[in-house]
Parts: sequence; structure tokens; C-alpha cells
Amino acid sequence: MTQPADADKVIAAIRLGWTMVELRGLYFGDLDAQTDTRSGYVLPLQFERSPPEHAIEVEATLIELAVNALKVDVATSELPSGQSQAGPEPGLRLRSARPPSGNCSTLLQNLGKIVMQTRHDPTQKHQAAMDVAHLLFEWDSKIQDHLAAAGQSQADGFQLGKGFAEIRWVLDPSIADPKDFQSWMFLLGDIRLNQLTRLLRRMNGYLDDLTIHALAASLWAWSQVAALPDLRSASDSQEALNKQSVVWHDLLTTGLEAKLLLTPEDVLRSSRGIGFVAAKFVWQIGIATIAAILLAGSLVVILISTPAALTHLVAVAASVVAVFGLTLAGIAAKVKDEAGGIVAQLRDAVYSDLVAAAATVLPTGVERRIDRTKRGRDLSVG
Repeated sequence: MTQPADADKVIAAIRLGWTMVELRGLYFGDLDAQTDTRSGYVLPLQFERSPPEHAIEVEATLIELAVNALKVDVATSELPSGQSQAGPEPGLRLRSARPPSGNCSTLLQNLGKIVMQTRHDPTQKHQAAMDVAHLLFEWDSKIQDHLAAAGQSQADGFQLGKGFAEIRWVLDPSIADPKDFQSWMFLLGDIRLNQLTRLLRRMNGYLDDLTIHALAASLWAWSQVAALPDLRSASDSQEALNKQSVVWHDLLTTGLEAKLLLTPEDVLRSSRGIGFVAAKFVWQIGIATIAAILLAGSLVVILISTPAALTHLVAVAASVVAVFGLTLAGIAAKVKDEAGGIVAQLRDAVYSDLVAAAATVLPTGVERRIDRTKRGRDLSVG
């Protein structure tokens, strides 16, 4: 796949959108969560880092993307006055921002240090996290403006990264109000589902077709979980969503192609999936089968006919050939081509479905309760 000239910037925009949401979630989370104690200066893998180390890493990534990759690090003087009536808490002022000075990246670093310093005090830490959230809220509006001016694809990528990350980092399972932006039905409702799928389609050229299809299909599957209280309240739903978010993150931000998630074992277990996809081609398969049967029947009639009947049949066939330019070989070739085309479509559809299944992580037992026929037309691009 030949990528557009701005592919690196679009992927950077996706990463920036994701990291802004993730950093906010990490700062509101438990930074004192217990982790395995390391000794002897053993170098940890990324997933082995402590919550504070993880937050510092995400903050550094966000700043690098904003400052150098996308150049959207605006001066704090360009933000609203520091007291936004549209922010998370009306009237909340940014501590360390009186008067506004410097750039957003510098202010974020200062606020991040305050979060770390107060993480042992729940009240102060929450206030510090709110300050970061307020800064990100105001900075986000400026980033959207800058990226929209730079190119629609970069703006779309930024929205896409935020939209998928919010499902993991903003969701509060205890909220039942579908209008609350932290609820299941807001983050995975029809409006967001349609918008994120639309943004995915716009990534054609930046992400490969199978990856776009896998992201859209797994997103749809989780929208079905969100729609039913008994599914989303499964004992392992949060754990499954966390694992799903890792897959989304890797597919959106690391260049991982969805087809690499598929293993030979997945194919061996795919009989149910093949039947589901084949059902979509029932009419095409039926017509091709009937055509093959009629062709075979015609050949049998010719072979068992009496000489007189055969002579008459040949004369009739010759007339048809003369009028329509048809030959038995041509008819056979046509049937073969149609059948081959259907087989190719069926093969591609089965493969797409297998890749989508490999990219989808659902709570235990939920997959059997989702009616996949409701997914509608194929979500792949092309």
C-alpha cells in the first residue's frame, strides 16, 4: 500500500489524540497502585513500569508529538482566559497559570509535577488532575483548529485517536444516564459509532483495508455489549475492554496490520465464521449452482439422445450459435468465471471476517449472544 505524503503526520495526529485522553485518565486514576517491586536495577519492560512512570512516559510522548511532530504547541496566551465556562468544572482556574505565560507543553509539565507531588493526598491530587484536564480541554480546541487548517486527514486522525481512547479511559461503568459523556451508551452509542466508523473510512490509504475493517467490526461488537445491561455488566467486561483497547491502540498508532493478529489456529476454528459469511452469498452461490446443473444436464441430454434427435439438436444449436455467437465452450467459460468470482469474493469475505474476529476481544460468553447479522453490509473499504 502506497501511503500519502502526509501519512506520518496523520499517524502522529492519531497518537496525539490517544495520548491526550490516556494522560487525563492516568492522572485521574490510582497513581499509587501496587506494582511488582523491582530490585537490582533491573530494566523494566514498558508494561512493567509503575503508574507514575507510565504517566510520565505518556506525558513526554504527548509533548514530543505536539511540539515537534505536529507543531501545535500554542502559547498559553492563545487559550481562553484560564477560566473556561465550558470546561469540566465551570470557574476552575489553572493553578500555575496566573498570569498565563509560556507554552501549553511547559504548563503541562508543571501541572504534571503537581499531580505527582500530591498523589498521596486524594483531595489535592484530584484538584491537580482537574487542572490538567482543564488545560487539555482548552488546548484541545486549539489543536483541532490548527490540524483542520493543516489538512482534513490530520484533523480526522486526531478525532479518531481520541474517540477510541475515550472508550477505555473515560468510561465510567456505574453511570447509567445515556446522555452522560462517561456512560456506555454515550461513548458506544449509535451517534459515536457512526462517526468513528466514518472517520475510519477516511483513513483509507493511511491504514490498510483489513485494519480499517477490523477496527470498525470490533467497535461495532462493543457497541452491542454497551446496548445490553446484562452484557456490559459481565464480570470480566472491564478486563476485556482493557485488552481490546490495547488492540485498538496497536492497530491505530503502531503500524500493526490486523492480518498479523490472525493465527493458523484461528482458521482451524473458523467453521462458524465461514458459515456466517457464506450466508451473505446464498443467492450468488445458488445461481451459480443452478447454472452449473443446467449446463451439466444439457451435456447429458446430448450424450444420450438418439441419432435423429441428436442431429435435430445439433441443427438447433447451430442456429443459436449463428444468431447469438454462442459456443458451448463460451458458455462453460462464462459459468466458470462467475463461479470463480463468487469463490474469490467468498474467500476474501471469510478472510476479512476472520481478521476482524482476531482483532475483537469480548467478555466471556458474549460473542454467542451478539447477532452478527445486524452488522449490516461489509465494513471494509474498497
